[in-house]
Amino acid sequence: MSEDVPRKGRRSARPLKVQDDSQLAKLIRGIAMDVVQASAHWSMFINLKGELEPYSTEVNQATCFWSLTIKSHRDVALWRLGRVYDQTRGTLSLPNWLATLSEQIAAFGRDEFRRRLAGSRFVEELSAAPRVPSQSELLADLACVQPDTCPVVKSLVELRNRQLGHNDARVLTGDVTLPGLSAQDVRKLIDRALSIINKYSQMYQASTYSDGFVGADDYKCVLNLIRKGILHYEAGLEAEEQRWSTGDVDGADHQ
Repeated sequence: MSEDVPRKGRRSARPLKVQDDSQLAKLIRGIAMDVVQASAHWSMFINLKGELEPYSTEVNQATCFWSLTIKSHRDVALWRLGRVYDQTRGTLSLPNWLATLSEQIAAFGRDEFRRRLAGSRFVEELSAAPRVPSQSELLADLACVQPDTCPVVKSLVELRNRQLGHNDARVLTGDVTLPGLSAQDVRKLIDRALSIINKYSQMYQASTYSDGFVGADDYKCVLNLIRKGILHYEAGLEAEEQRWSTGDVDGADHQ
């Protein structure tokens, strides 16, 4: 590893083995997808949790389903985010990814960039921009994703190690208390990770990742369809009662 990596980070951040550009590109996409998925599931969890009240009648038709759905989105989001900030050696996580970039600085060179984007008509314009990250920049970002320098990362890593990735018996017995992690903390960690990844992805391949996704409010379509179904069912019951009250029972049998 480069001697520029801070001593506090040496215990956890280790570069991953990369043989060529294609492997480095796969690592960039791999960690980006974890963040994008974490963001999607977290947004869905927050939206469902905060917007179901007007649909209480609809939700009460299947309370178990909605309860499990909401909790599943929360758990998957935290699980994905725990992978992103994992401190384990050999894993594709932000600390190891940044350590890897520190050893792959040559891959960010202008000639290498031009070769990667040889088929783009904008390659001349894009290659003119500064694209080689400095070691000080990488070190600053590394400090933002490690538990010994960032309290909120420490809380996530402890939650990951004691509950999300493992089931610490001491938590169950009450001998160990899990750290608190607010909704704002989770969103902050997601945004930080995506910002860091996009910065180096832009430098490396002139592309970035978005955590916005089509269908983010599909749950509203589901709830509105349930509402229409309930209204249709209730209208049928009302019509049936009306027929009974007017004595048109035979007419109802013939329909």
